[in-house]
Amino acid sequence: MRVLYITDNQIDLCFVIDRSQSIGADNWKLLLNFVENIVNKLTISNNDTRFALVTFASFGELVFGLDVFNNNTSGLIEAIRSADYYGYGTSIDNGLYTARTECFYKVYIYIYIYIYILYIYNY
Repeated sequence: MRVLYITDNQIDLCFVIDRSQSIGADNWKLLLNFVENIVNKLTISNNDTRFALVTFASFGELVFGLDVFNNNTSGLIEAIRSADYYGYGTSIDNGLYTARTECFYKVYIYIYIYIYILYIYNY
């Protein structure tokens, strides 16, 4: 497993979360709690970490972008907690497309984008 260490470098972090019917309402709450725990470990500001959230089911949706909650961790956490669970079908390609076109559309050639997929699977 590769571990990502976040130090003094600025990072733009966009979580892409599955909100389809296959996740279920209970797992949706676990996902949001996971994201909230990550946010609580980071410094949210223009100079440290900027945070965005994309959700997807049958379509991708930008819940909030990178420039919305700079220097406002409590507002960011409230926005994460209030993200809606919808159900419907699963289209991860639409979620990733939304992240690329609405979160990272200003990426310059020398910036690396890492995509990590957290997948919850249980029967």
